[in-house]
Amino acid sequence: MRKTVLSLLVWLAVVSGAMAAGPPVGEVPFVRASSKEEAVVKLQVLRKTLSTLPPRVTPEQKLIDERTYYRVGQTTVPLLRVAEEYAVRYRPGTSYEAGLRALKDAGVNVERVGTCVPTQLDILRLSADAAAAGGRALRSASSMVEKVYPVFVYPQDNARMIAGDDVIVCVEDEATLARLSGALANARAQVVRRLPSKNAITYLVRLEPDAELDTLGLCEMLHGQQGVLWAEPDFTREIFFDFTPNDPLFSMQQSHHNAGSNGAVADADVDAPEAWDVSVGSSSIVIAIIDDGVDTSHTDLLIAPGGYDFYNNDSDPSPTGTNGHGTGCAGVAAAVINNNYRTAGIAGGCKILPIKIAESTFASNTVIGNAIQYAADHADVLSNSWGGGGSSSFINTAIDYAVTNGRGGKGCPVFFASGNSASGWYQGGGRYRLSTSGLSGTYRFAFDYWKDVAISSGLDTVYIDNVCLLSSDGYTHIWREDFEGASFPPSGWTLVSSTGTNLWYRTTTNAYTATGGSYSARAGAIGNNQWTDLRTPL
Repeated sequence: MRKTVLSLLVWLAVVSGAMAAGPPVGEVPFVRASSKEEAVVKLQVLRKTLSTLPPRVTPEQKLIDERTYYRVGQTTVPLLRVAEEYAVRYRPGTSYEAGLRALKDAGVNVERVGTCVPTQLDILRLSADAAAAGGRALRSASSMVEKVYPVFVYPQDNARMIAGDDVIVCVEDEATLARLSGALANARAQVVRRLPSKNAITYLVRLEPDAELDTLGLCEMLHGQQGVLWAEPDFTREIFFDFTPNDPLFSMQQSHHNAGSNGAVADADVDAPEAWDVSVGSSSIVIAIIDDGVDTSHTDLLIAPGGYDFYNNDSDPSPTGTNGHGTGCAGVAAAVINNNYRTAGIAGGCKILPIKIAESTFASNTVIGNAIQYAADHADVLSNSWGGGGSSSFINTAIDYAVTNGRGGKGCPVFFASGNSASGWYQGGGRYRLSTSGLSGTYRFAFDYWKDVAISSGLDTVYIDNVCLLSSDGYTHIWREDFEGASFPPSGWTLVSSTGTNLWYRTTTNAYTATGGSYSARAGAIGNNQWTDLRTPL
């Protein structure tokens, strides 16, 4: 198990194509090479509505395998602990800002990753020195800290998952809960309330402050008990919003109607104009957008009544601050069509039901599951452009309810985004805008794949396809390389590595072929403390 990093070294507005194999890309450095020195400047990734959100756990962070897991059905889901991160619950009446300020005033070197209002958690990253003392450093630093929890990640997508004090228990019947009362009392746990699941008997159980077990241990204790169908922590999970539209003109909406511009494959689209000849959608059809909120005053959206904010538990599903992912997704689904205004939604005659489950990227299983069930009772179609973390029996139960019982018993179509990746391919880090202002020397644009000597997960190679240089409009292609030419490396490109071997090469094995090509560039397999570069002629 080794730590792996793929770094994209760029010097102008660039889009890289699909990448594969290995964990999500971490920080993207800008490199200035001079005769004797190099400087690294961190880039700002231009994901407009996501720019203020916390970063994913990066490959640089130490992940510890303590054989931690939870169960979903007959499957055990592994979790890795993030060595330098903890989640804190402050004492009642303490604001997030006051709690964090108290920790910093006490000398703890700490920064915020994110917060989750429903579970009242502040997710923090400590310096290596502070993290060495574990959660004790936080508990002893301030009387405002009530409890500290480890932060885990789900290894397949590095999404953070925090098991707090609450467990969701699904039982066969009410008599089972009565039989469990003694075991729960011995574990210092109490039943808080029955959850509103309509197709299962589920309860929220909470550990007392003096409980010796944590929620993962409580779930394991309940596993196999007579009448217990499943038990899982009410995880505070990091969710990733998987699609952010940014093209304001229909001529640029190639997913709707692809004319083959910018090197795209003509007619590789959903044939939206042909579908609109049949129907543009009906205002009697309601699409639930389950996301970070929707701008209910947007002039290009038809909003259905009954939207709800499950994150803050109120009736205002509007987004907070600069969050705009849900509004954008609503536009993709149903921006009003044929009104001479901005974009055309794929079902532009339908209405939108805003369902808010998050403000940053953290939400709880109960928030998500309850939101899905509510949407099934109030909408015809459920759209979810988010994902992240391991599976959840509670969320799966809500989806089952929607598919089976939604639309008055007819069942709702429930859609989830496949993500900005497919079959292991990562959509090249999106778009990056860089400035060379104030820098001198020789600049290069390269792909640098390296490993350090730390222990973490990752593969020995990585693939790259479709590297693009864009004009200032962020759309028009100035230059592109898809590695489909007669030779490799392409003209002007160079191959360099720390060992002189393990160089990049071109392959059809596991290549990205969605854009019509047959080849992708692949990094040579490397070991600990090694690197291999694919350098462009720019």
